[in-house]
Amino acid sequence: MCWQAREYSRYCGHQCKYCTYFPDADQFVDVRTLADPALKQSYLDWKWRQAMAPDGRVLALPMDTGPTALFYRADLFKQAGLPSDPGAVSAHLKTWEDYLRAGQQMKQATGGRVFMFDNITTVFNQMLAQQNLHYFSPTNQYTGNQRQVKQAWDYAARVHQQGLSARTTSYSTDWSAAISNNSIARLWEPSG
Repeated sequence: MCWQAREYSRYCGHQCKYCTYFPDADQFVDVRTLADPALKQSYLDWKWRQAMAPDGRVLALPMDTGPTALFYRADLFKQAGLPSDPGAVSAHLKTWEDYLRAGQQMKQATGGRVFMFDNITTVFNQMLAQQNLHYFSPTNQYTGNQRQVKQAWDYAARVHQQGLSARTTSYSTDWSAAISNNSIARLWEPSG
């Protein structure tokens, strides 16, 4: 499963909160009036468009393109009988079902002390981030009740039901402790 930057919905992408301001766009200054017109050239076109309100005003400067990488503990993968070489890990973990099977193997091999998933919120968000459509369509229609959200929700629920998550809150004290105490074998994190 490779994480590739792709064009997200014009109105809302992973970690894109700009769309929440669109109803009040008239209360914001258009960023283009404050910056050199060449500033736009510093951004990928699809990323620039994410910060645009439906009327064309730019409400914020885009943050990043959202590339994500898999960081993993080779020693914990080996302990569970999983591949530990980067190329072999990549070949072994191509689908969400591959991750689920690896999580089951990790849990069984470590007596439930080490987990492939830090929490189900991360699972839900990463799975949804792979979709072309999130909560709103390019025409600003709510789509949060459609297949892409249900699929991510159902998968995260399976991770929870099977006890494959460390059940920590990302970036919390418990999360940091779980990483330090070797309870989490892999993380998806920003790579750039």
